[in-house]
Amino acid sequence: TPRLGGRGGEPVATLRGHSHSVTDLCFSADSAAVLSGSFDHTARLWDVGRSQCVSCFDVGGALVLSVACRGDLCWAATSSGALLQYDRRRRGEQPCLSVQNESLLQAVASASDEEVLTGDRNGLLKAWDVRTGRCSRQQRVDDSGGPARPISHLEVSPEAWRGHDGARQRLLAANSYDDTVRILAVPAAGGAAEGEAGGAA
Repeated sequence: TPRLGGRGGEPVATLRGHSHSVTDLCFSADSAAVLSGSFDHTARLWDVGRSQCVSCFDVGGALVLSVACRGDLCWAATSSGALLQYDRRRRGEQPCLSVQNESLLQAVASASDEEVLTGDRNGLLKAWDVRTGRCSRQQRVDDSGGPARPISHLEVSPEAWRGHDGARQRLLAANSYDDTVRILAVPAAGGAAEGEAGGAA
């Protein structure tokens, strides 16, 4: 029977250091590092090969609910509504950018080198400029017309998808507390938000 892990099924690495529940994980593009978020008010960057924490980012008393990374940038979405951006190239463990959302942030995903996406308790999907921290656009994911449902998870497709019209585009999967997964087209940075590209999964 195939088993996960190394030879004999033992873990390739065991990463210890958080003092409370780990809420989310994200690999770096080269799989050499893992970013983790926790209820212990920190996000930690781990060196997989050395099984060692190389950076511990204190988010200031909030709970880390979701994490994402792209290149040298790392993001932590928190229960206080703060989206914190860290740069692995900088010394120190303070955020290089901090933006404040109106409500709790439950999901974060990297869309491109220019933008990061968040999903919040009010059911809003927002795109943020990673250089200025400005919210460039937003849209409600649940279009039922009823009370807004929180967005619980976001995932951007690793490759462009070719639609029926032959156009290629990146896709975003968004999960809400209404038992529905929605597939959205990811517009280019600075473009207008596109509508729903798929239905329930």
